[in-house]
Order: sequence, then structure tokens, then C-alpha cells
Amino acid sequence: MTYQDACCAAVRRFLSKRVGERLLIDARPDREVRNAPAVEEVWRSASHGYVVEHTRIEAFGEQIQDGAAFQRLVEPLQQVFAGLVPGRFTVWIPFGVASRSRIGLDEARQEIARLIAARVGTLRDDETVTLRSDRLPYDVRLHKWHSRESRVLFGRLIEELSDDARAQRIGRALDQKVPKLRAAAEVYALKSVLILESNDIALSNAIHIGQAFKRAIEGRCGLPDIVILVETEGLFYGWLLKEGDIVLPNENYFEDHGVLDGGDT
Repeated sequence: MTYQDACCAAVRRFLSKRVGERLLIDARPDREVRNAPAVEEVWRSASHGYVVEHTRIEAFGEQIQDGAAFQRLVEPLQQVFAGLVPGRFTVWIPFGVASRSRIGLDEARQEIARLIAARVGTLRDDETVTLRSDRLPYDVRLHKWHSRESRVLFGRLIEELSDDARAQRIGRALDQKVPKLRAAAEVYALKSVLILESNDIALSNAIHIGQAFKRAIEGRCGLPDIVILVETEGLFYGWLLKEGDIVLPNENYFEDHGVLDGGDT
């Protein structure tokens, strides 16, 4: 199962509830059409239908590449500290250091583990400290949320990320996906759905992306009928960014476990 498949399944369940009918996958044109751009899925129920495109949006260049290196760095640490720390903690590591730092992942992991172990027992609830070491060419922030649970989560920290940069990246995604959606909507005589996937809530949350989306669509015509953002870190969180002429309706939010069901086969 890919994130794309899981995102589409989550949105299809959400829209099924909204229309009161179960939407099923009727076709996957991009797997069947080889000589022209085609949408990823077509969904139909008894009286509703949609053509669907999915795209992953990056908060900045190299986000996905750095994210892969970041996961290799921190996943073993999450396992090491699970059940051994007095509360719930988050460790913030600067963006880019996992993929570009001169220090190797194994050495960095060992030093970060040492720094965390030395301080987790001294922090109060809602306290943040900066951890420094001569062995690391960057600082690490450690925050204690509360004394319940026993886990350490990790996030990437970026000091400044402009709304203009987010809007430009969303604009490029629209440039790539909207023409296919518009053409398919005419061919199938169905509404169009664009799914935007974000996989790093530490860098781009729904509020940031929603505002950037509003800036990106200014002056554009022929936009999809429905645009939905899905945040895919852990439990999936979905946000309806656009439906018809309504942009950012606040009440349309959903949670999903990000699994496939019978309509995905």
C-alpha cells in the first residue's frame, strides 16, 4: 500500500459519508492509458461520481529526500526510548542535518541519544531546553509535554518558511494536475477532486497550507470542484480546502486510519 492509495481511500470514505452512498473505484485511467496524461482514479456510487488526482506537496525543496534521511536517523531512537522516559517528549532537529551534515547517522544517533538520556529526567512539564554537544554541528531542542505516557517523538525544525514559498509549490502542483482533472471531468461528465498530501506536520500544518492554497489560486480559473488536504503523519487528518466556490469551509474535517478497504481492490 502506498500513501497515495491510502490518501485516496481516506478521501473516498469521507466523500461517501457526505453523499450518503458508498463510492467505489470504477477505473484507474493512469494505469491503463499510456499515450496521454490521465487521472489516477474514477469513483462512482449509485448517483455520484468523481475523477481524482493525488499529489504530494513539499514545504520546500528536498523535503522528501531529507525526510527519508531523517527517518533513518530517528526511528531507532524512538524505539530505544519507548517505555523508558518519564513522560511524552518531542525532540526537534534542524531541517537538512540528517541528509547534509558532515557527521554520520550512526555517530549522530549515539550522541543525540546521550543528550536526551541526560536531560529527560530533569525536565518539568511544558519545559523546553536546547541540547548542545561538541560532537554535533547543530543544536537539538527537547520539549516535555507532560508526565503521562512514555515516548519520545521527533520533528524537523526550520526557522523560517515563507508563505510565498508554500504558495509557489502549491501553484506548481496545480499547474501539473489541474489540466488532467479538467479534461477527465469533461470526458466522464463527473466532478473533479484534487487530493493534496502533506507528510510533515512539523513543517507545514493545515493552517499554513490552507492560507498558501488561497494565495496560490488567486486569479486561476478552471480549478477542481473539490480540493482536500490530507496530513499523513500517523493518523490521517483531512481538511476540505475547497468545494465549489467555497474555499476553506471550517466545519469539514475528518480523521482516518489510512487503510485500504474493499473498494480499493
